[in-house]
Amino acid sequence: MTVRSAKACLVVLAFVFGTQAARAQNDVQERLKRLEDMVQRLTSENQELRSTVEELKTQQEESEGGELQSRLDELEAAVEGIDLRSSLGGNRLFAQQGGFLDQVYFSGEWRTRFDVRSNTADLLDTLDDDGFRLDYRFNLGFGFRFAPIAQEGGPDLRITTHFEIQSVGRGANNTAENIESSIGTAIGDFATRENDLDVVRLYQAYILLENVFGSQGLDFKFGRQELAFGSFFVLGTNEFFTGTVHDAIRMDFDIDAIDGQFHLFYAKEAAADGQVSPTISTGGLLTAQVRASGDEDEMLGLYSEFSFADPIDIDLYYIYFNARSTNPAFVRPDNVTSPTDPAIDSFGRNILAGQIHTLGTWLRGDVIDDLWLSLEVAYQLGQDEAHNDLDALAIEFNGEWSLPFIETGKLYFGYYFAEGPDSGLDVGFSPLFISRHNVDPIRGHGAFSRLGNIDMIPTQNIHVVQVGFKFEPYESWTLGLTYLYSWLNHSRERLTINSLGNVFVDDRSFGHEVDLYARYTLNAQSDLFLNFSFFVPDADFFIEPAAAPGSFSKENTDVAIGAYVQIQVRF
Repeated sequence: MTVRSAKACLVVLAFVFGTQAARAQNDVQERLKRLEDMVQRLTSENQELRSTVEELKTQQEESEGGELQSRLDELEAAVEGIDLRSSLGGNRLFAQQGGFLDQVYFSGEWRTRFDVRSNTADLLDTLDDDGFRLDYRFNLGFGFRFAPIAQEGGPDLRITTHFEIQSVGRGANNTAENIESSIGTAIGDFATRENDLDVVRLYQAYILLENVFGSQGLDFKFGRQELAFGSFFVLGTNEFFTGTVHDAIRMDFDIDAIDGQFHLFYAKEAAADGQVSPTISTGGLLTAQVRASGDEDEMLGLYSEFSFADPIDIDLYYIYFNARSTNPAFVRPDNVTSPTDPAIDSFGRNILAGQIHTLGTWLRGDVIDDLWLSLEVAYQLGQDEAHNDLDALAIEFNGEWSLPFIETGKLYFGYYFAEGPDSGLDVGFSPLFISRHNVDPIRGHGAFSRLGNIDMIPTQNIHVVQVGFKFEPYESWTLGLTYLYSWLNHSRERLTINSLGNVFVDDRSFGHEVDLYARYTLNAQSDLFLNFSFFVPDADFFIEPAAAPGSFSKENTDVAIGAYVQIQVRF
């Protein structure tokens, strides 16, 4: 190759590479231009987005501060224009100054029970107590809660008023049928004294003041009210039947340091009746002020509950009960105060009388995993109106074990003892206003009822052991079985006095009871109950006729059977 040819080749190669370099540079410039255009476009779009966001924020603020505020002002003006006093009857109670209505609430219970029983009145064939019954309890309450009242240096004062009425009885074409009870008093059938469903009576009516004097947890309740504390062994509501209320003044006080509460109450159980002996002639107004009994029916109590040592809780209580007794010269059983309706115990309960002091304690807790234990011990002392001394003890022990090998299965057991008098004539330990029937009566534990569902086992002069099992086969169902055995504390104890005379028993072994029960929860307010029970007595009765004192006739006792279906709605 000549020099000229080589130069020509180099020129050609230079041209080619130069052209490619120029093209590459042009490509880079185009790419840079496109990138600059994209950045500019994104910047512009971002600026538009920023402007849109700022505009939306401005609109929102203007809406909240402007249009919404205007609407709020309109609503407030409309509310202020409502004449609440006119709409609520013009009562001064609802004036804005000091009594503005804050809330109206309602409460109630509708209960219907279809019941069949045989031989449950006296364990004898003396009374025709076989057959079917329809038992009702209709209860309606309402209350007013008023606007809180500010208190300097403390929580607001809250004021609530409550009014409650009820009708309780047995359905028989709106009539009341009475049978003669085994204690000789004409009591309405199924443990109600006057059970005409046409009669509606006041059940509760009280005023509740909360946080009084600026003290958190210091409450006062004035009026007719339930007094139910602890395990309901001494003070309960007995709501399975007619319910129990008292005309009382009550103070409740919380003490945070011991995580406890104190309750102090005074109840007027019955007022003076004004009866005097026809031989007494005092003249003037004094005659109406002297009563044959000389006694007032009243109750005074102090009940405390607090944490003792984790996991044990403890209650301590003292209750003074002044119960009217029949005057020796004037037998007036109609106005004797019976702390528990005698028919609820069927028989074997003397009327509590005299000045009675009851002291007691209740301990309970989950002592170990899945094992809950409860022990309540109470002691009574005092005198009846004949100045006989009362010295009596009662013990109630209960336990519940959540079985590890059966899901939802629980084994429960218990022992109950209430001392009776050695003489067989005077009253023994009386658990005042006991609740025999509650759903899981010992605050969510134990059997459906504490002394059997058929109410044949007395609450005094008795030993009772029980064992049972309950479980939930389905989410809404609870099924249970309880066996109870009872024996008397003193043999040949006089159970009661009735129209036949004095009734004694010939054996300390009183009898056996088996309860089969089920509860189906329809919803949070409604329950369906099913129960079948039978009581097999061991003892027979010896009756001393009132017309022939000292002579006795033996009467063989029979098996008592009871079953019921109940639907209950509470709200």
